[in-house]
Amino acid sequence: MKEYHKNDFDGNLVYGGKTYHGLTGRIDVITDVNESDEFEKHNISDKDLETLKQCPMCNGEEINEFIRKKRLKVYRCNSCDFGFLNPRVKKESSFKLYDQSSRYESLYLNETSNKLDKIKFQYVFQLVKRFISPQSVLDIGSSSGIFLNTCAEEGVQIIHGIEADTSQIKRSPFYQKNFHIETSMDLDLSKKYNNLELVTMFDVLEHIIDFKKTLTEIHLSLAKQGIFAIIVPNFYSLASRIIRDKSPTFNIEHTNYFSMKNLIPLLETLGFEIVHKETVISEISNIKNYLEFNDPYFAEPKNEQWTNFLTPEWIHENLLGSRLFVIARKKQKD
Repeated sequence: MKEYHKNDFDGNLVYGGKTYHGLTGRIDVITDVNESDEFEKHNISDKDLETLKQCPMCNGEEINEFIRKKRLKVYRCNSCDFGFLNPRVKKESSFKLYDQSSRYESLYLNETSNKLDKIKFQYVFQLVKRFISPQSVLDIGSSSGIFLNTCAEEGVQIIHGIEADTSQIKRSPFYQKNFHIETSMDLDLSKKYNNLELVTMFDVLEHIIDFKKTLTEIHLSLAKQGIFAIIVPNFYSLASRIIRDKSPTFNIEHTNYFSMKNLIPLLETLGFEIVHKETVISEISNIKNYLEFNDPYFAEPKNEQWTNFLTPEWIHENLLGSRLFVIARKKQKD
């Protein structure tokens, strides 16, 4: 496998922000998220919502409204810095958010996205191989199946995927006959899987209400010394800090907002040992656009001289990238 760097799949760096958003259809999604009433769009009424009095991460009661985006409210816990929608869509009503006409489907089934995702997952796999050469894998939220296909190309023998959007499975060229695919997001994993050497979850945990239970199930389904790799949006990315409510990261489908400050302790509490952590995806064009008084997504930065200190390296050294990427090993009992 060719060795890849995280910058190789960063759309802002490979194409420039505006071009990247256009090629992948993100311009339409960003416009939709920022301009539409998401509650009305998904037919969400008061009976579909629940209001939280405590932090879902640490049960702390000192929670405050942090970001408002039309009717959407993101709260932050003063104790652990966890972010969460409040009110949020109840689990039993969440099907309204993920129908077959999902606005995100086109993002994952176009040539540019597929090209960058393939590099991203090869990068993930090359890092995973520092700790294990897996022969069994489960990818939760397998989307277009590119990571599963990467695993097959790397010689993984037992390949499982979970993806509720059946239209992606049918349309994507990356699914193979020897993949075992479930279309239910019932995540009682330990009843179905055991002794898995690798479990992955990319841009999924932010959607799951009972995220602690899901992570516990992942831990139980892993073999001794098994590896868990996760990518989630970074609540404290530089882009989120600067662009704030105009960032499409803040939307009705993202129930949870993690930072390294709370994700790492959570995984350790649940029996994982952290073996690698970093951020990926700089969003550097989006950031510079905003700092230059332009729309963050629909312009190209002039790269004014004073912004020269802003480099992808600086962003990631300070864990300010758009995504948290963590690799954890199942810890052995004493």
